[in-house]
Amino acid sequence: RRTKQPVVFMMADDLRADWVERTPHLKALAAASTTFERAYCQAPACNPSRNSLLTGAMPDVSKVYWFEGTTLETLGARGAQTFFTTLRGLGFASYGVGKLFHWEPFGASFSKDYQCGAELRCKFEYWPAAYLQEWGTDVPAECGDRSRCNRRDVILADDDAELFDHKVASIALDYLRIGARDYRSEQARPFVLGVGFHH
Repeated sequence: RRTKQPVVFMMADDLRADWVERTPHLKALAAASTTFERAYCQAPACNPSRNSLLTGAMPDVSKVYWFEGTTLETLGARGAQTFFTTLRGLGFASYGVGKLFHWEPFGASFSKDYQCGAELRCKFEYWPAAYLQEWGTDVPAECGDRSRCNRRDVILADDDAELFDHKVASIALDYLRIGARDYRSEQARPFVLGVGFHH
C-alpha cells in the first residue's frame, strides 16, 4: 500500500508575474497538485532565499545574507539538513537537477544511486556537477563559453538542446521516469525530484 506520495519540487530563477501568465503547462500541473498560495520570499537575494527555503532556516538564523555562503558553512551539521535529506530519511529516493541550491548541493541531499536493472544499480549524478558558471568563471569544459550552459543573458540558440533549462528538463524527465517506475513496482518506493530552472 502506497502511503507516501511522490514529490516534484520545482524552483525557478528570475520569474516575473507577466511571464507566469504564459505558462499553460505549469498551470495545468498546478491545478492537479498541492499548491501554496501564501508563500513568500524569505530574502530579497537569491542565495539566502534558496538556503532558507531548502533548509527551513531563516536568513537571520542561517547567517547567509548574500550570494556567497551556505548554511553548511555557517551552521555546520545542522545546516546540512535540507528538504531533500529530510525526505531521504523518511525513505524517499531523492533526485535533483539544475539550479536548486545557489551552488553545488551540500550534505546528503540526493541519493547516491538508483535501480537501473534487475540486479544492477547505477550511480546518480547531479547535473551540473559544478555551478561556478553563475559568475561566468571556471566554467566546466562541457559548457565551452559561459552562454552554452548558463544563457542568462542570451536566450537565442541554434539548438534548444544547448540551453541550460532544456538540459535540466530533459534530465528531470529521465529521473521522473525512474522514480515513477520504482514507485509503481512492488517496492513502491516514494521519490522526490528537485528541478531548478534558470529562467
